[in-house]
Amino acid sequence: MLAAVTVVAGAVLPGGDARARKPVLDSPDGTLSATEYYSMLPFVIPIIEGRDYDQQLTLVLALGLFDDKDRDELRRLAPKFRDAIYQSLFKLIMFRTATPRIPSKNYLERKLFPLVKKLGGDMVKSIKVHQLMVGPRP
Repeated sequence: MLAAVTVVAGAVLPGGDARARKPVLDSPDGTLSATEYYSMLPFVIPIIEGRDYDQQLTLVLALGLFDDKDRDELRRLAPKFRDAIYQSLFKLIMFRTATPRIPSKNYLERKLFPLVKKLGGDMVKSIKVHQLMVGPRP
């Protein structure tokens, strides 16, 4: 089953670039095209309940590319992306509460897209939460 995600970048790009309105399709087997996406290293967020740190959230994000030629530039900018995304994730995910609140994949994509669009400009067409796992602390 293919799930379409509508990209709202048309409102952000000057002139409402038509390529920004093209839907991004998930592969039925859960893989993303290596030429269309830049996969970031996993983000690890501690989940602290009371005084206990027993679990962590591991999040794998992929940035949709307009052009595969931008991959090297995104790799160069990756530390800036990671810093901004970590700051946003720590605000979005309530990791120090009685019951941690972990947002859905769609919510995270909607909240993180304006951030990566601002940093990546015309290179980034979408963001995809490729994996979202809550597991025990290593």
